[in-house]
Amino acid sequence: MAYEMFIGDKVSCEDRLNGTIVMGPFDNNGLPVGGRTLIFNSPVGTVTFTGAVGDNRTLAEIVAQIKAAMPTLSVTKRTEHNAVVYSGSAQVSLAINLDAGITIDNLGTANPHLRISAAADTVGRPVTAQGKIASLSHGATPGHYVILINLV
Repeated sequence: MAYEMFIGDKVSCEDRLNGTIVMGPFDNNGLPVGGRTLIFNSPVGTVTFTGAVGDNRTLAEIVAQIKAAMPTLSVTKRTEHNAVVYSGSAQVSLAINLDAGITIDNLGTANPHLRISAAADTVGRPVTAQGKIASLSHGATPGHYVILINLV
């Protein structure tokens, strides 16, 4: 049998089990993604952010544009806990989820700004069925957990 061991805090463990792709953390002031693309292989679709190439888009605008182009996806902005605050702005991340799984193509021109790989596709696996969780235990440090997932 093939297994995956995942170690993380509560939120990252939930993200892994739910197939969520997390982009960030970012400064809440926005990103220069105007005119750039975010390409999805699964489900198939492309988001082209509004504005001229390099125009700054707020994270709320980014979320709205992804939702408009890819309505089956759940896209949320969330504040990072214990994140360093730069220039008076809290750090936030963008979380994208679809129960059936997501694949973001590495060729999207917005990828570097969204902290997504430009070398390989980024994959969020489908939701992990409860019966596939072989083990759940505390990690070596407080607030961390170890999940053993049966991949077959």
